[in-house]
Amino acid sequence: MRLADYLVIVENGGVAVAGIADDVMNQRQAISLLGGLDAGTILSAQVSDDDPGYGLSCLRFSCGTLLVPHLDLPPATRLRIRIAAKDVSLALVASEKLSVLNVFSPTSATRHAFRLM
Repeated sequence: MRLADYLVIVENGGVAVAGIADDVMNQRQAISLLGGLDAGTILSAQVSDDDPGYGLSCLRFSCGTLLVPHLDLPPATRLRIRIAAKDVSLALVASEKLSVLNVFSPTSATRHAFRLM
């Protein structure tokens, strides 16, 4: 699956929302117009390396590293990924007590990167 760079959402024959995909996909109006598409965010990332023992790829982005299932892409490949809100967990306890692979501390940087509403 590929993500578009620019999106135009048409409603009743006119442009309802248009702009850079990352921005449009984080607007409540766009989510509503797309039939209630799950809320989420789009992150720009870069493949940093692989962990073949666990079948994972490491993606670096502005707030750290995401571990994802192996991607057959060379290091330094730039890509954008969409993270659905339903795939995000919030916790009040330390991360070592959780069975979550990717953990980020709640800072203003992570809030901005994930565009949490």
